Amino acid sequence: MRTELDFAAAVSRGEIPSGSKFANAFYLNLRVSGTGAAYRGQHQEFCYREPSIFLSETMLRRVLGLPVVIGHPAGNVLSAQTFRESVVGTVVFAYVQGTELWGVCRLFDEAIAAQITSGEFEVDTSPAVQFPAGDTSVIKLSDGAALRVEGEPELLDHLAVVPQGVWSKGAPASGVDKSETGVKTNG
Repeated sequence: MRTELDFAAAVSRGEIPSGSKFANAFYLNLRVSGTGAAYRGQHQEFCYREPSIFLSETMLRRVLGLPVVIGHPAGNVLSAQTFRESVVGTVVFAYVQGTELWGVCRLFDEAIAAQITSGEFEVDTSPAVQFPAGDTSVIKLSDGAALRVEGEPELLDHLAVVPQGVWSKGAPASGVDKSETGVKTNG
């Protein structure tokens, strides 16, 4: 590999295992967002993310440099203080995998990288996004449940590493690629 960008691209393709070191940092595959429908237990609602928005070339560019944190900060958006206290890496390469938006994250802390990829505990990802007022609509379903249809986010604030994210859609956590062979397993 000639550059960190070459290395990140190889990690995204599964040619190099997620969590591998290049120069002074570790490179991990992380799901930024899923698309389609998912259930948000915290808000007791379903949500829908349109693939044409979340898998677009624009979104691929928007996630570059996205801060990666462990857990969401209070208030769900970073401040100067929470940025200093919680950022562990940044997204340096973005790509589409099936119906999901993924990114390769560059982390400098070996202990954090090992914790995320070790399999010792389940970890997932959760993007913090904000939508302009009126750019989401809520539909009441026949069973009384709510479906929030999201438009294009006005802010991608950060990507949090969490115990269980929405975009694993009730299945075991799958937002962190923990492959050891260079062949992507994503789960």
